[in-house]
Amino acid sequence: MSLLNRVNGSDPRQDPTSIGNLAVSKGYSTLSQVVEALDKQEERLPLGELLVEAGALTHAQLEELLLEQEIIRKRLSPKKAAKLTQQRRREKMREVSAGLKDVASSLTLLAKS
Repeated sequence: MSLLNRVNGSDPRQDPTSIGNLAVSKGYSTLSQVVEALDKQEERLPLGELLVEAGALTHAQLEELLLEQEIIRKRLSPKKAAKLTQQRRREKMREVSAGLKDVASSLTLLAKS
C-alpha cells in the first residue's frame, strides 16, 4: 500500500491525527520509516504495530500516540483529557500489577519444584 492510497476514505498524509503523522511530529519515527511501514501494511496490521515491529516506535510510545489520537479526535477538553490519561495510567498499573503477581506465582511454583 503506498502513502498515496486512501485509508478509510482519507489520505493519511492529510490526517494530522494519524499514528504516522503523530509519530513523526513527536520525533519518534522518521517519515521514511512511516512510509516503509505503510508500504508493508497490506491490511495485515495497524500502522502503529508495524512501526513497533520495525523498531521505529516502542510500545509505550504507541500507547501515548493512541491516547493523544483519541483526545484529539474526540476533541476532549483539557479536564476530560487529563481524566482519560489518569484512567489509562490506572489501567496500565493494574495490568502491570497482575503481570507481576503472575510472575511471582510462577517463581514460587518453580522454587517449590
